[in-house]
Amino acid sequence: MSSTYLIGVMSSNVRNVELVSEVLKKEGYRTRGVNSIIDLDDLLKAPERPSAILLDLSGFDRTIWERCERIREAQIPFIIISPNPHVNVKKEGIAQGARGILVKPLVIKDLIQLVRSLLPR
Repeated sequence: MSSTYLIGVMSSNVRNVELVSEVLKKEGYRTRGVNSIIDLDDLLKAPERPSAILLDLSGFDRTIWERCERIREAQIPFIIISPNPHVNVKKEGIAQGARGILVKPLVIKDLIQLVRSLLPR
């Protein structure tokens, strides 16, 4: 069942995409990693749209919030991964439609639970 879901994993850090993707693949999900705003735009236009997106804010400027709005408008649930627990990140993320906010370092159990909560059963 979970293998039917494609999860987009975005981070400017290629290794972070690989690590999160490995965790999700062990849970039976398919993943597509992206490392730039342009790659995210392509993911949103792809014939097979992701069922959910994990969006690591590290390394991106404020324009990332515009992409969050696009993701929300595309009705794709998403989770924000933040390098710090700053309250403004949480407020902005929720305002942009994030279904959850995780702070690094990630707790794998929490990540998996949040991903599962995004997807239809």
